[in-house]
Amino acid sequence: MLRRAMADVEPVTGAVPEPQPAYPGSRVRLADVCPDRRWPPDPQALDDTVEAAGPRRSWEECYNAASVYAVAMLEVGPRGERDLRDRARNPRLLGEARDEVARRAVRELYHAATISHSGRLPERRSWVMGEDPDLAALRGHELFRGFEMVTFSPDRAAPLRPQRAHVWEQVGYVRRLVAEIAGCRAHFWRGRALDEGPRPDGRTLDRWRSADRDAWRKLANLAAGKQDWYTRYQAICAFREWAAECGYPGSIAGFPLYCEESLHAQLRGAAGPRARTDLDANIVVREYVRLCDRRLDHLLADVAELEQTPVDDFAARAELWAALCSWFDDDIADGSSADERRERFRKLARP
Repeated sequence: MLRRAMADVEPVTGAVPEPQPAYPGSRVRLADVCPDRRWPPDPQALDDTVEAAGPRRSWEECYNAASVYAVAMLEVGPRGERDLRDRARNPRLLGEARDEVARRAVRELYHAATISHSGRLPERRSWVMGEDPDLAALRGHELFRGFEMVTFSPDRAAPLRPQRAHVWEQVGYVRRLVAEIAGCRAHFWRGRALDEGPRPDGRTLDRWRSADRDAWRKLANLAAGKQDWYTRYQAICAFREWAAECGYPGSIAGFPLYCEESLHAQLRGAAGPRARTDLDANIVVREYVRLCDRRLDHLLADVAELEQTPVDDFAARAELWAALCSWFDDDIADGSSADERRERFRKLARP
């Protein structure tokens, strides 16, 4: 909510519109961090927003509270970006108000570090110290530098991740979600093809085909929305229903944990043997994210064409879904590239 208010600020007057639900029909009452309709928000309004969320008993809850305060420190210009030519157009916290908000943000970070197991702190260092855009303004404050020295002192093991490792995790999650949905649908149609009983009636066939059409729509929405959380949520809910119906053994796990070995292996899975293995991790992340975004664009185009080429044979449907699963499987380690696997999918989509 705070990010949306910041993005909607009128750059000259600092006015903030009334908060609106992100999706039609939502019954969730939205917190109003700018009750006076002005940016930056009043520190007391921030306190009210944080406290309304309830007690904080985990790293995530304390860190989210710190992020609420930290976002309020960001400078805002047109469309939520700073106006670098005229800094006076950037509504922002100044003076004692800024120091007070920084003090509260750092207090929540200390609480988060205290709650977290000490062995987990090194894993979070890169995100807190340099990757999380919500903390960009807070990092320049002297209180944050004190927090860094106390919490992430040099004698602690703190391996640095690539700057965009969190984006790598997001695109990897979406890629695996597409592969799992395709694997689930392939499992469903494979079971129908192996069933030697009487052929299902027309109503049952229509229901199965309707589920397939819904799956393609969900995938098209995933491809168009890329990292949009609500699109992922809808796809996951549908996947769980389909998996329960056909007894599919796969599941949707959380975001992948960063691992440099996986980073290079998945780039080889996407780019094929031509992928270089001697590149800096930051370059590998950037290239892999680019390839994943391009693959989603291709999927969106291919699904639009696929709607005009229905497949009535159960085994053929299973093979088509399996080819899609393979296309999005960068852990396949068969020496193929994503482009080659896409061609196999397209051939099956145009019998």
